[in-house]
Amino acid sequence: MTHSYTHTLLRHEKAPKIVSKSKVEFFVLKDHCEVYIQMIKDEKGGTLSDEIIALSTALRSVMPNFNSNESISSRPFEECFTQYKTNSPGFLAAVLRKLGLLKVDPDDSERHFVADPSVWEKFKNDMLDEDGVPYPPAD
Repeated sequence: MTHSYTHTLLRHEKAPKIVSKSKVEFFVLKDHCEVYIQMIKDEKGGTLSDEIIALSTALRSVMPNFNSNESISSRPFEECFTQYKTNSPGFLAAVLRKLGLLKVDPDDSERHFVADPSVWEKFKNDMLDEDGVPYPPAD
């Protein structure tokens, strides 16, 4: 049987959630020119979208905040999802923190500062250079 793979799986990790002490499990994927995030499980069983989110989509949603001295909530990430689930923007923010693309606001742990665009670009380029395994895996 021949399989057609659309992505390469680079990482399978867990990110500490922003509000609770549990974690959200996620994949980092790539194709030939883009990096993606797919959240796959909330340890506490909360609902989340398992959509594959392009890193460029997440970046666009916070672009106005790069040069801001003000922190942001997770709300800008709502636009990343077509299958909106209440927890998904916060879970995506938790993943982006784990990956170093957002930083916690020391005055309010539920808010974030957006890392410099060069950090996002370096992360993307590093991921595109990594080897991985075909995704979805063969049956």
